[in-house]
Amino acid sequence: MRALYRGCILQAEIAEARGMNLLLVSGELVDQGGATSRFDRLLIPVKELEPIEFYSELEEQLYQEAASYSEPTLETERISRAKRWLIRFKRPDLPKTAKNPSFQAYGYDPFTRQHFHELIEMGEDYVITRGVNQPSSLKLVYEVRGRRFTKTLQIISIEEVEA
Repeated sequence: MRALYRGCILQAEIAEARGMNLLLVSGELVDQGGATSRFDRLLIPVKELEPIEFYSELEEQLYQEAASYSEPTLETERISRAKRWLIRFKRPDLPKTAKNPSFQAYGYDPFTRQHFHELIEMGEDYVITRGVNQPSSLKLVYEVRGRRFTKTLQIISIEEVEA
């Protein structure tokens, strides 16, 4: 096989495809200045090669095999699914000019690294959220005269609710 590799011309025989790499044997690299480096065995990622010509059909097949290789993904399917959580809280005293009150529930999920819980329903003194783990905090966001304020609410109870 003849190929470009990092600005050099590579000439070698492809011995085998190892995943996304090619094992090359009995080859040489010639840089732009004409310096030559010889090697007996060299393992090179196929992504770093730009083929010019193949010496045989077998070499071309091995190159195509390595180029089309995709790493197997780990089958780590999460057993737990998103659950619904009923959060009861102590209703805070807000200024009379407070506008657009909304809630944000937080609970850390180590698998997806998400902090937010999805809000499903809001009431006078409760919120229902959806998330994998139990929520750890609840915040109220509101506006007064165009400025945004956040207030952490005191949680009275948290319980899992059926969907």
